[in-house]
Amino acid sequence: MISVRHYQAGRDYLACRELYFRIRQATFSWVPKRQFRQADFLADIEGETLFVAEKDGRIAGFAGVYPPDFLHHLYVAAAEQRCGVGSRLLDAVVGEFTGGLRLKVLARNIPAMAFYQARGFQPGERGHDVLGDWVLLSVPPSVAPPVGHMEPSGGRPSRRSSIS
Repeated sequence: MISVRHYQAGRDYLACRELYFRIRQATFSWVPKRQFRQADFLADIEGETLFVAEKDGRIAGFAGVYPPDFLHHLYVAAAEQRCGVGSRLLDAVVGEFTGGLRLKVLARNIPAMAFYQARGFQPGERGHDVLGDWVLLSVPPSVAPPVGHMEPSGGRPSRRSSIS
């Protein structure tokens, strides 16, 4: 079972930092590996509201939103990709940030682009930074992805986010 909750620095920092480091190195294969450092995590999440997905007692992914509406991070452990972790994290974000969302995806990150577009995000502005070309994706509140969390008691879908 996948559960999503708010990040707790003392409990989650090391696992999230390691996940962030490893997934960025693997995903952004065109960027020299030396460009990514474990120390990046703390600076990169500053000011964000973070969500952590757990599966079988281990952190399987995390998401970070820079208020009021910018989804800055959504990372899932390699072994947990395409297993619902990313969807559950996005559901939690949508459940808490109800005014629509924006995010940037690197154009070369085809799986991420497909993930967000399948959930109603539309491409907009394009640009370039040190990691490459990016596309700004957004979804207005009226078409935000549906929240389908399972309630802890009874296992029925809920329209509310099940974060704690």
